[in-house]
Amino acid sequence: GVSKLIGAAFNARSGPANNTACALLGPGSPSRYVYAYRASDTWHAVPYWKSRLSLGDPTCVSAGQGENETFDLKVYDTDSPMPTNDVFGDVMCKAGDTIFIFRDPSGEWHLEQSRDGELIRSVRAQGAGLARAADNRTAAPGGNSSRNLSA
Repeated sequence: GVSKLIGAAFNARSGPANNTACALLGPGSPSRYVYAYRASDTWHAVPYWKSRLSLGDPTCVSAGQGENETFDLKVYDTDSPMPTNDVFGDVMCKAGDTIFIFRDPSGEWHLEQSRDGELIRSVRAQGAGLARAADNRTAAPGGNSSRNLSA
């Protein structure tokens, strides 16, 4: 409880150089805000990193974790990290992951997470603050698992 909040407040901004995941906003998508939290910050009390995603501009984020440790990435529809603005729920990332956020032709929001070139998660938002996740090892219908931000 309180010790987690105190630990988050003293969140040191350090970590190895190769500890980032990259996020990209796809066509037809207004800007979104990404916040990175240490995996241990389950209250999401203090973001380690926050950034506004712009169309087609990859943004690399981390939470100061080690290369093989996870961190929590939250996507908000405004620059206010409130649970009611959370679009996809917890997205647990590791260094090297790619996150692609896009709107399909019907206007629904999607998030695809790839690791080592393989789609590991496909999430469809159900409105601000509500998401239905489908963790899988294959591309979702209409999905594209070949997105690569390192090219």
